[in-house]
Amino acid sequence: MSGGRAFRWAPLIEDAGLDVVSTYIDEARSQRWLAFCELQLEHEAEVRESLGELAEEFLRDARDAPSGWGVPGLVGVQFVVERPAAS
Repeated sequence: MSGGRAFRWAPLIEDAGLDVVSTYIDEARSQRWLAFCELQLEHEAEVRESLGELAEEFLRDARDAPSGWGVPGLVGVQFVVERPAAS
C-alpha cells in the first residue's frame, strides 16, 4: 500500500499474460497474520531453537508486522490464474 491507495495485482497478472479465473477476498487475513506474529514473539525461545540462524529474520518480521499488517481496512486477496491456451 502506498499513499493510502490499495495495491492492485490484477493488472500485473494480466500484463504477465495470465487470466484471472477467480478472486477470493479474505477480510480477516491481516488479523490472523498479526495473531500468528504475536505467537512467534511469545514463543521466541522455541522459534530460535527450531529455526536456528533463520529465527532472527522470522522474529524481525514478526516485530515489524503491525506496521505492515495493522493498516485499517487491509484485506488479503488470492487470485486463481491460468495461462491462456496456445492458439
